[in-house]
Amino acid sequence: MVNAWMRVTPETVDSLTFVFVSQLSDLDKMPKLKCYRIQGIPSATTEDQIKKLINECLPTPLDGPRITLASCRPRWLTSTVMLQETLETFNYPVDDDFLGITPLHGNELSLVDIIAVPGLGSHAIGGFKLKNGTTNWFRDFLPEDIPQARLLAYGYDSSLAATDAKYSIGDLAKTFLTPSWPFVTTRTHLRGQLSLLDTASVGC
Repeated sequence: MVNAWMRVTPETVDSLTFVFVSQLSDLDKMPKLKCYRIQGIPSATTEDQIKKLINECLPTPLDGPRITLASCRPRWLTSTVMLQETLETFNYPVDDDFLGITPLHGNELSLVDIIAVPGLGSHAIGGFKLKNGTTNWFRDFLPEDIPQARLLAYGYDSSLAATDAKYSIGDLAKTFLTPSWPFVTTRTHLRGQLSLLDTASVGC
C-alpha cells in the first residue's frame, strides 16, 4: 500500500511507479463479472431458491451470489445476478441485453417508481457502474437509500455504431413509452402516484 503522504523524490519515483503499475495489473487480473437477467419467475419464488438454481447450473458453485428479485407483474418476478460464467441452461429465460423494463427492487405497491434510462451508446446496467467495477449504484445502493421505491431499469438499442442511424429524441421517447406504459398505468390505477424518471445524458 502506498503512503499518500510519502515524499516523492528522484529516488522514490521509480518504486512508486512500480507499485502503481502492479496495482493496475492486479485490477486486470480480477475476474470479469457480467450481469444477467432472469425473467418469468413465479411470484412465490424466494431469493434462496433462485441462488440454489443458479449454483446448480455453474461448474463452480458461488458462495451466495448477489442477486436482485423484484416484481414485474403481480404473478411474476425478475432477477438479476452478477456472474463470470454464462448460464447456458436454466429453468427460466436468461439474457444480458436488458431491453425493455427490468424491475430491480420493490413491487407495484411501492410508494413511487424510479425508472433509470441510460445514455446513448450505453447499457441499462453497465451505464450505471464504473468501467472496471462490479457494483451498480442504481441496483446495489439506491434500494438502501429509498427502500419504499420500486426501481426499474429501462434498456433500449442505443448503439451508435450505425453511422446512418437517424433516431431523434422523439423516436427514442416513443420506444420508451411502449414497455413502460403498463407500469405507469398500473401505478395510477392502484395508488394514484406518479413515476419518476432518472435520465443519464440522453441529450436533454
